[in-house]
Amino acid sequence: MSGEIDDRIKALNDLAWNWKGVVESVLKKKFNRRLFYVQPRDQVTYYRLLSLRTWTMQFKLPLEEILGVLLPFWDSVVRKYSRKPHKGQGLGCTIPALCGDKSQQILEEYVKKKYPGGENVRAWKQQKQDTYFRIEKIKVSYAKGVEDWVGRYSKQVHSQRRRNSIIETKKRKPRRRFPDNPWL
Repeated sequence: MSGEIDDRIKALNDLAWNWKGVVESVLKKKFNRRLFYVQPRDQVTYYRLLSLRTWTMQFKLPLEEILGVLLPFWDSVVRKYSRKPHKGQGLGCTIPALCGDKSQQILEEYVKKKYPGGENVRAWKQQKQDTYFRIEKIKVSYAKGVEDWVGRYSKQVHSQRRRNSIIETKKRKPRRRFPDNPWL
């Protein structure tokens, strides 16, 4: 029995350690920032970073977009209440603040505002299905011009929103949902 628990704890520690590496690489490449720790191997910090992973699965957004929403907000809050200027190398806020309840509220509002029809979920599903079937993306031809393409794209998005709102209004039998199933 304890061997099973030890294996699960080890798997959780490995997951947290690997996710910390993913977060650090995104922070370094996209935002030119680093994570700083009080202790070199602070497991609680790694576990808190897993909430970012949960949000990527819950909101179906890439980590870059999530950090792109949260970091400017926390920079403004810290700048507003701090006396020392932020040099820009560190995270700009504490990891508990970045992964806390307020950040989740900010993300929920951002998703409702930016993707009112659930386009992020459809894009995520399509991307997952394409990777499963190894379908290469079709290149858009600009033969008739960019304006024509933009007009067709906006009509397509509006028709998808209308179709999705009609589908949501119909009552369906609730199905069991799995977090990473792109066909549900």
